[in-house]
Amino acid sequence: MTNGYARASSAFLCFGVLQSLLAFSCNSEQPSTTASDAATLPDAQPDSAIPGDATSDPPGDVTNESTALTSCPAAPTAPLTPSAASGDPSFQDGIPCGSLFAAARIHSDDKISTSGFESSPSDGGSGVLGLTVRRFLPDGSTDTSFGNAGKAIVAPIADAYFQQRPVRLGLGAVSGSLVAGTTQDWYMDSNWLTAWIGADGAVLNVAGPPHGNDPRPRWLNDLAVAPDDSLRLAVGGGYEEAGFGAVVRADSQGAIAWRYETSQFFVPTQIFALGDQTVAMGNSRDAPDFWVLKLDGDGSPVASFGSGGSLALPNERGIGAVQPDGSIVLALSDPPRLVGLDSAGSFTHCFGSEAGAWTAFNALQVAPDGRIIVGGAMGPKENPTTVVARYLSDGSPDITFGGNGYAVVPSSSLVGIQSGNRILSCESGVMKRYLP
Repeated sequence: MTNGYARASSAFLCFGVLQSLLAFSCNSEQPSTTASDAATLPDAQPDSAIPGDATSDPPGDVTNESTALTSCPAAPTAPLTPSAASGDPSFQDGIPCGSLFAAARIHSDDKISTSGFESSPSDGGSGVLGLTVRRFLPDGSTDTSFGNAGKAIVAPIADAYFQQRPVRLGLGAVSGSLVAGTTQDWYMDSNWLTAWIGADGAVLNVAGPPHGNDPRPRWLNDLAVAPDDSLRLAVGGGYEEAGFGAVVRADSQGAIAWRYETSQFFVPTQIFALGDQTVAMGNSRDAPDFWVLKLDGDGSPVASFGSGGSLALPNERGIGAVQPDGSIVLALSDPPRLVGLDSAGSFTHCFGSEAGAWTAFNALQVAPDGRIIVGGAMGPKENPTTVVARYLSDGSPDITFGGNGYAVVPSSSLVGIQSGNRILSCESGVMKRYLP
């Protein structure tokens, strides 16, 4: 997985006020699906088979392999009483987040990097937006040693649609280095773009497939950086090609090694680098199913995972994360619950004793030490309580965090947790810090 926190964001459709890129409903009725023959997974398209960034659809019909997970037990009769987190007055509340600055990462030294769109100083005030990376000290003040007064502007791009694209940020193997990614539009022709930023804020390279040689747009949904600094990209369609999806592996210079088409399965919205392997997750394009796909270093499906490399969970929406040992954590929607899978995709356990108390999830992260961080809502849907919880890798609550593993915060837009259990969240476009 990526160095630092592996993250995922979703939306609280359950109570209809928060929005994000990976929205899923906690209570909507879903049409039923039935199990069918095991999926026949295609081979990855190697770089030699890709002229530029074009490739054909995988051959053969693909069908869902429905896999039911064991239901988690109901919530305990006694209500949970998470402790209320208090605002940290030592934190400087000036870091932009959400909206145009939608990606954030916490470094191992507790510094904070964000990525989004900002007007370039060289554009003469024209309002042209450029992909920008900022870095801040642990207390929220600007890290002036990074780039130009704390920021690195990759490139201004004159396109009104550009600011509407997802932005992603990954941590490189070299301490302090970053990879920023988004989607660049050019007269309705869109392709993903990645930029390596050095620890000092210097823009090392900008890469992406050339425009005009692929009939289907490619929007970047997520990125991950492997320990060798190779990239894993989850890309999807745009405009009329919303059902298109693929997993891409590229080197640190952006050159594509292989691409695995997922169009007949799902649109990948999350990606994780697990050593040389790749784990992708997302929702089915034609049915209410949540998919997990595991690929080997050459882009071929890992046959020992799920059903020939994939796992389809029927009638579910969700988000997931991968632990350092390859096991998987899923926050699923119907009913809302946290479950663990082993590295082969088999159900292992439910999380904590509060299974059923969650009403929605909006964030799921795995820290480098394997502890799991969850942001979401508990309690009645009419009056939910926004909660950040932390679990040990075995699914039990981490009693060293908050009140027996849980903390109440004003906002459910979790950014991450710094050392000392300090919670970072995004509120009204500004990052805040809380002490559980």
